[in-house]
Amino acid sequence: HTCGTERVAEASNILGLDDEDLIINLQGDQPLFPSEYFSLLVKPLLFSSDIHISTLATPIKSLKDLENPNKVKVVLDKEGRALYFSRSPIPYFMPPGKEPFYLKHIGVYAYTKGFLDKFINLPQGELEKSERLEQLRALEHGYKIAVTVVPKDVPEVDTPEDLEYIKNLK
Repeated sequence: HTCGTERVAEASNILGLDDEDLIINLQGDQPLFPSEYFSLLVKPLLFSSDIHISTLATPIKSLKDLENPNKVKVVLDKEGRALYFSRSPIPYFMPPGKEPFYLKHIGVYAYTKGFLDKFINLPQGELEKSERLEQLRALEHGYKIAVTVVPKDVPEVDTPEDLEYIKNLK
C-alpha cells in the first residue's frame, strides 16, 4: 500500500462493508483525539451529497507550526471545502495587507466504503507524489473534501519530540 487510506480500503473489504457505510480513518499517531470531534467529522458526509471525504483543521497558532513541514496546511474555499493541502505555509502572505488565517490539517478522515473503492483505483498524481499527501489524489481527480474547522488542535506523534510532548500532557 502507498498510503493509509489504501490500508483502510483493504480492511473495509475484508470486513464486507456496504458501499454506503461510513468509515472513519483515525491514525494511530493521534492518541488524544477528542471524542466530540467524531460527529463534526461525519456531518458533512451526512448532509452533502457532493462531498466525498470529510476531515478537520484547526487554526495555526505559532510560527513554528506554520513552518514545520510535518504540520500539513490547508486552504479552503468559501464553503469550507479544501482547495489545497501543503507541507509549505499556504497561502503565501505578500505584505502589505491583512495576514491570512492559516489552518493546520488534522489527519483524520471520513468517507463511504463506495468512495474508498473508487479512491484506491485512482492513479497517484504529481501533487500527491510531490507533497506525499494522499488527500491530494482525491483533489487532483476532482473529488470534494469538506474541512470542518475545530478550535482545539489534536497533538500528533510524528517525531520523538512529539512523543515527549504527549507524555508531558498527561
